[in-house]
Amino acid sequence: PAPLDLGRSFIPVVQMVTLPYLLVVNPSLPVSNVKELIALAKARPLIYASSGAGSVVHLAIFFFQAEDGIRMTHIPYKGSGQYLVDVMGGRVQLSFTNALTSMPMVRSGKLRALAISTAKRASAFPELLTVAESGLPGYDMGSWNGVFVPLKTPDGIINIINRDVAAATNTPEMREKIAGDAAEVAPPNTPAQFRSLVLREIDLWNKIVASSGIRIE
Repeated sequence: PAPLDLGRSFIPVVQMVTLPYLLVVNPSLPVSNVKELIALAKARPLIYASSGAGSVVHLAIFFFQAEDGIRMTHIPYKGSGQYLVDVMGGRVQLSFTNALTSMPMVRSGKLRALAISTAKRASAFPELLTVAESGLPGYDMGSWNGVFVPLKTPDGIINIINRDVAAATNTPEMREKIAGDAAEVAPPNTPAQFRSLVLREIDLWNKIVASSGIRIE
């Protein structure tokens, strides 16, 4: 089947939640911030893990490397549970990982978090700098959830869904619950703003995939 073009096959209605990723390293690695990690990666080979070739984590680190011209060895795994065990065990040195998945390991000291992947800091880790703040301006990567509807959905229905979903997700109770999952509620946004986000991200990741040389196997 032809690949789904999300930005043009459905109508974006409203972005709901953003989930940042953490740049994490084995605690024995002698770095405490992104600049030190970059310097170490230029001085000696480092190995990073991902949840598979072409996964969000793989592309996030490729994006990270491209920003500063460093190169590290990639080891793909079948899932985050497997690769996080190896980062904690020191068999690989670093990875990006979903903040919700890794939060307990960071809190317990089994992983060291160096930075947040999104452009804004996360309320779950207010002391943690973003990658962009840490010396790689423009770096912004995270997962998000939103509502889409089929093409030809009437504008009136789209506007009602947008209004009601935004109102529900921006209540104090919902914000607290979502923050407890290391996520962030998206600020109120229009269908046009959400569509711009979708198209912008499609363009960004298409460029990253093209420059990475990754191919579907």
